[in-house]
Amino acid sequence: MKVIFKIALGIIAAVGGFLDIGDLVFNTQAGALYRYDLIWAVVLGTLGIAVYAEMSGRVAAVSGRPVFDVIRMRLGFGLGLVALVASTVVNLLTVAAELGGLAIILQLLFDAEFSLFVVLAAIGLVIVVALLPFGGIERIFGYCGLMMVVFVATAIHQSPDWGQVAHGFIPSLSSSSLYLYFVVGVFAAALMPYEVHFYSSGAVEEGWDKSSLKENRLNAIIGYALYRVWLYRKHAVYRVVPRIQVEEVTRKLASDEKDNVVLMDVRSHGYYDRDASRIVGSIRLEPNRLAEEIKTLPKDKDIYIYCT
Repeated sequence: MKVIFKIALGIIAAVGGFLDIGDLVFNTQAGALYRYDLIWAVVLGTLGIAVYAEMSGRVAAVSGRPVFDVIRMRLGFGLGLVALVASTVVNLLTVAAELGGLAIILQLLFDAEFSLFVVLAAIGLVIVVALLPFGGIERIFGYCGLMMVVFVATAIHQSPDWGQVAHGFIPSLSSSSLYLYFVVGVFAAALMPYEVHFYSSGAVEEGWDKSSLKENRLNAIIGYALYRVWLYRKHAVYRVVPRIQVEEVTRKLASDEKDNVVLMDVRSHGYYDRDASRIVGSIRLEPNRLAEEIKTLPKDKDIYIYCT
C-alpha cells in the first residue's frame, strides 16, 4: 500500500508540476488553430519526455547522482559545460517567461504597473527557493498545478466530436509552414531540459535506489501521458477569434454598415484611464465584469473588440 501511495503522489506531482509557459502557449495556439489535428504531435512529444525522464530517473536511482553530474563525469568537462550552458539558457528563458506570465496575472487582479509585479514575482521566487526544501517545492507547486483540472470539466462540457478526437491521433503532415511550425513547437515544448533535471534531482533527494525502478517507470510514463494529453485536450475546445484589419473597420464605419457595428474597448486597467486614447464611439467593456457585461451586448450587430 505504501508503494502504491508513493506512486500515486509521484503521478500527481508529474501532472500538476510540469506546467510551463511553453506548454500553455503552444498547446493553446495549436488547439485553437488546428483543433485535434496535432494530438499525434502531443503523443510523440509525450513519448519522448516520458522515455527521457524514465532514463534520467533510472540513472539517478542506480548511480545516486542527477543527470548533469553523470554527463560531466562520463563525457568530460568540455561536453559537460556545453550541456550546462545550453540547458541553463533555456531554463532562464523559461523562468523569465513564467515570471512575466505571473506578473500579467497579478496586473489583471490588482491594476498596477507590470514592471512592479515582475519584481515582486522575482522576489517571491527567490524567497520560495531559499526557504522551502526540494520536496516542499515539488509537492506544493505540483499539487497547486492540479487546480487546473477545472479545465477538464470545461472540456467535457463542450461536447467534443470524439470522432475528430480519435482522428487526431493519426499522424499527418502539411505543406503549410505554419502547421509544421506548430508540430515542432508542440513537440519541443514537451522536452524542456528543466523537467529532466528536476526529475532526476528529485530521485536523488528522495533516495531512490534499484528498488525504486518500477516506481520511476510508472511515475514517468503514466504521469507525463495523463498530463500532456489533458493539456492539449483542454485547449483544443477553443476556436480562434477572427481578426479584422484597421482599414476594414474604418471602411465599415464610414459606410452604410456603421449602424451595424459595435466597437468594444476591453483594455485592462493598466492601459485604460480617462486620458487614454480611444476610438470614437467605442464602448467600454470592463474585463473584471466580463461574464455580466457580455450578456448586455446586442446579438443582431457585428461586434469588434480591441485591447491596445
